[in-house]
Amino acid sequence: EITLHKGSILAGKTLAESGIRKNYNAIVVAVKNKKGEMYFNPPFNFVLSESDTLILIAEKNDFIKLEKDIKGEVGK
Repeated sequence: EITLHKGSILAGKTLAESGIRKNYNAIVVAVKNKKGEMYFNPPFNFVLSESDTLILIAEKNDFIKLEKDIKGEVGK
């Protein structure tokens, strides 16, 4: 699970625009919003928001890279 915090680079983007699958070889199986509502198998045009929690499947190294990139730690 990864939660999108305030100012996340992914907030306001669709899953397709986010590059999660293309750049991190990860599959988003569900998104939980701040109200606790779950969206299973979200479509590529699903728009991500701050406070969304992404439930995904990824290799450990890809997950770590995605997590760092979301937190703005690219290149550290």
